[in-house]
Amino acid sequence: MVNKKRVGMMMAVTLLIGVLLFCSVFFLVRRANREITQRSFDELTTATRQIAKDFVDTANADQTILSAMAELIAGHDERDNDAVLRIMKSFSLSETFVSTVALLRPDGTLLLTDGGLYRIGGDEFVVFSKADAAVCEARMQAVSSALAAQDYSISYGIAAQRVSAGLGDLVREADENMLKDKRRYYAEHDRRRPR
Repeated sequence: MVNKKRVGMMMAVTLLIGVLLFCSVFFLVRRANREITQRSFDELTTATRQIAKDFVDTANADQTILSAMAELIAGHDERDNDAVLRIMKSFSLSETFVSTVALLRPDGTLLLTDGGLYRIGGDEFVVFSKADAAVCEARMQAVSSALAAQDYSISYGIAAQRVSAGLGDLVREADENMLKDKRRYYAEHDRRRPR
């Protein structure tokens, strides 16, 4: 009888200890989960804010670069190559501007209201200028040289306005000329950029 009492008492104590251990582990795990969830949420919030800031900073830098290029191409401001190079050197061009700017501005939008710069798809832009084809060619050569000094290359095409040509025809002709320029470039250079 004494043994039964002792066994019963030991079982009750063991059960009580088991319940206490279970409750302790349960509440500790729950608390740790809550802290991990809060920490993860805080880190995600911080990362999201940083990404948003990076998008805005990149878009602002890209807008400045595109504005400088449009001014040079369209001739609204007579910038020389050194001025364009200074602007381009002041921003990091290691990331593609298309990936970030495309998130902020849809294709077909006017990017520079006073310079006639439009995005027509991906990394393709159209600049409208009142200058004749020879002047546009000289300006595009200047932009191309400025970018080449930064180890970047562009392909471009120029179409001059004719009485019979509509705006769509001019854009198409410029696009075809740009593709010819791109094919010529890749015929002379390896498509992969050395790192």
